[in-house]
Amino acid sequence: MSSALHQEYEEGVQALGGPRMQYYKILSLFSFENGNEVHFGDGLATFSASREQYDQMKEYVKEQKKWVRSTEAPVSELRMRLWWLQIKILEFSLFTNSEHRTMFPLMTIL
Repeated sequence: MSSALHQEYEEGVQALGGPRMQYYKILSLFSFENGNEVHFGDGLATFSASREQYDQMKEYVKEQKKWVRSTEAPVSELRMRLWWLQIKILEFSLFTNSEHRTMFPLMTIL
């Protein structure tokens, strides 16, 4: 009998394969609340100064989660899309430099 966490892992790998599951799980750490709050996991949160940028980021993450579940993408494409997400986080001034040091290594594991 395996733990619930291990079962979640096994189901993710079986459904998406390793790299696509990694990509999906990173994206699933993002949540969006109140029209300006962007969260990364339970411990990191920031405010977006621009509603337009907030909406763009929210839509991109949603679109990417859907895309990765339905597309057999090469690892190089997954890496590029995570790189793009990092660039937009910097461009939109989301999260602090210290938080980037927590987030960005996770986005380069592929």
